[in-house]
Amino acid sequence: MATGLVTHMTRWLAPMATLLCSLPGCRDSPPQGGADTATSPTSASAAPHGNPSRGKKLVEQFECNRCHDGTGLADVKRERHCVRCHREIQLGTFEAKPELLAHWRSNIINLRHVPSLQSAGKLFKRDWLVGFLQHPYDLRPHLPATMPRLAISAEQAVDIAAYLAQLAGPSSAKATSPSGALSLGHQTYHDNECYTCHPLSGAEVTPGRKYSLSGLEAGVALATDLRYTRDAFVPGLLVDWLRDPLQLKQDTAMPQTPMSDAELQNLASFLLRTPLKKLPKHNPVKRLPTLKRDVGYEEVSAKVFRKICWHCHAQPDFARGDGGPGMTGGFGFVARKLDLSTYEAVASGYLDNQGERRSVFTPFENGDKPVLVQVLLNRQQEEAGVESKLRGMPLGLPSMSAEQIQLIETWIELGRPR
Repeated sequence: MATGLVTHMTRWLAPMATLLCSLPGCRDSPPQGGADTATSPTSASAAPHGNPSRGKKLVEQFECNRCHDGTGLADVKRERHCVRCHREIQLGTFEAKPELLAHWRSNIINLRHVPSLQSAGKLFKRDWLVGFLQHPYDLRPHLPATMPRLAISAEQAVDIAAYLAQLAGPSSAKATSPSGALSLGHQTYHDNECYTCHPLSGAEVTPGRKYSLSGLEAGVALATDLRYTRDAFVPGLLVDWLRDPLQLKQDTAMPQTPMSDAELQNLASFLLRTPLKKLPKHNPVKRLPTLKRDVGYEEVSAKVFRKICWHCHAQPDFARGDGGPGMTGGFGFVARKLDLSTYEAVASGYLDNQGERRSVFTPFENGDKPVLVQVLLNRQQEEAGVESKLRGMPLGLPSMSAEQIQLIETWIELGRPR
């Protein structure tokens, strides 16, 4: 693989937390969850107050500005800004050979669009923010990537939420919620074709016509599932948001849709109060039996390690001194020196909290599966709303396919042949 490609790919999936950070001995793992986030997203019992100064330092510590705009922090260098790199590649302004740019464009799926944090501390409820920072879930069904589960404690989440609130400035939210009619709000939702970008899962809504979304890629990708509006959004600001989103968030992709005051009240009431059915349970991908053929390291490396894992677990020499968070640390995690670029490096394992090498092929605690396999299975569980002490990988991205996990399990069962 060309050095330029490696340089890009090692930061391709950087917002994933490192595989190592999910391994035994990783600090500050969030508590185990498992609530049905489809109907009752994680909330926090932490006090609503916090320290904005500490929160700003935490936003810097967790490197939120490597993905998000609107953090109030200085811009990071381009080679460390995951989304900006992808955008420049899409536009053709990234400095690389034309053939490499064409290849990268064909492979970039994730981190092309990421929501800005501008006004987040004003638009979202404080307790919801605190809970979401600790236990993120999928708000945007059109985005393949989700917010990574970082090592944020309850106290830290309160401080970060306090900083975001201070950053957003004073709120003009009214004390009362909208008082429109649900049935009329349903009609307004349909007449204004809100379904073009936003799903409203679990609601009885009339199906709309299908439209071409050409030119609306960013808006559609960042559009939230409106079922979570009542959990996250400050009710007193919803009518103002629907009237003119740009007045509350200057970098939003949400367009202004002309509506009368009555229509705004009806639509806001509909979004906040319409009955919602419980969503179908998300079942993890069924595991496949190990293959009845030989599987060597080169096949596993080509189809899994270098395709997915290596982007955060590479040699620093390939990436201008940054081997990805799995090697050199980042996003609030310490360096664990897990290198997945060669057979020997994979076999050498990672550093635990005592600085001792530990193998990724030993079972986690009293389990029966190698850590490397367990983190992949745990990611499937996280997508179903169940968290565990051992973080799932690739964190923040869709879980690996049953075939990819099958390949790794077969290789390990065969004794990890070259």
